Amino acid sequence: MAIITTLTAQAELYEKGTPPPKKKARADIPDYFFQKHVIDQKENLFNDLPLQAAFSVFSIPREVSTYIIANETNRQSLIDRIPLNADLVANNLHIGFSCDVNFDLIARRKPAYAIIADIDPAMFGAYQIIKKTLALVKSRHEFVDQLLSDKKIQDALGICGLDKELWKTGYLSAKFYYLLNQRFSWLGSDESFDFVKNFFQQDRCHFVNLNILNIDDIKKVARWYESKGLRVDSIYLSNIQEWINKEQTFRYRDNINLLIKSPDTFIIDAKYPKEDRRIDSGPPLRVSQGRLLID
Repeated sequence: MAIITTLTAQAELYEKGTPPPKKKARADIPDYFFQKHVIDQKENLFNDLPLQAAFSVFSIPREVSTYIIANETNRQSLIDRIPLNADLVANNLHIGFSCDVNFDLIARRKPAYAIIADIDPAMFGAYQIIKKTLALVKSRHEFVDQLLSDKKIQDALGICGLDKELWKTGYLSAKFYYLLNQRFSWLGSDESFDFVKNFFQQDRCHFVNLNILNIDDIKKVARWYESKGLRVDSIYLSNIQEWINKEQTFRYRDNINLLIKSPDTFIIDAKYPKEDRRIDSGPPLRVSQGRLLID
């Protein structure tokens, strides 16, 4: 799973199926952090009915948990196992949950559209900050520098800047620079970065707040993309399955299987081997096609 502020609180979210309570407002967070996503009037499938409108209305907390970058392992070997598409593939759709692995997969598979969802509405605000920052910069290095030099953005995302006294504790700061040199990452090459940046600017990526255990939410997603003639090319699930109880496992599997319509769909998740959890390392990523791995 990605880095989260309180693991217990996150587990309770999946148990109750409800978003977290509002957090105290902070005056130093950028105005655009509070703005809901507005679709530009372009030729875009999201123009006629923004997907978020199909779900219950939610408010954006004004402070974000710091789970922007995944701590999952095997990221390079995962990307190597998933074929690279040279150009955007019309009618293909990526569906993902949680953090930046979604961006890696978008850069790799180049779908026409993407839906990134999370049960925590705070992530909606975090993605708006990332999208806004992408629109302001011209390169991947400038993007990272902007995130790590703007005090308001740092506060909103919960990342430490380049202050020497904070460097040793600036985990996400170090991770961002690390990703600039990693082949698997969307930040690892100009080509991948440019594709994701343009993808965002063209409003091809939509962010929704939903509960993966709620069959009604999943059916709304399925009905929407089927009505648009889209095909689910890839699904990223992080290690959500490890955060739900055994009674909810069957519901989780049934809901994901509802989204898998093709034997070619890539399903990416993460799971610790057996019960052997390592504190100093995240769960390994794994991939299958056409079916959700069960073990």
